[in-house]
Amino acid sequence: RQCVRFLEEGLDVKTVTEIRSRLASVTLVVITETMLHTAETFPFQLKTLDALHLATAVELMPDLDALATKDKQMRHKAALLGLPLLEDG
Repeated sequence: RQCVRFLEEGLDVKTVTEIRSRLASVTLVVITETMLHTAETFPFQLKTLDALHLATAVELMPDLDALATKDKQMRHKAALLGLPLLEDG
């Protein structure tokens, strides 16, 4: 869905094609009870889906290359947790 938004916002087709190519290599992860517990017990306020996203990233450490998000609050919370962040840009 985000790729469609990128096109609507005027991002060039070549870049969107590259993004889609990278997304094809993404592996979906089943949310575990441990992840749910982690998401419920963060020491700060988060939206539900953001908490699940961060809890999954925590569970995948140290195999996680970087967390991808443009949300400033989520980037801040991820940094507090010591998670590596994909550079914005």
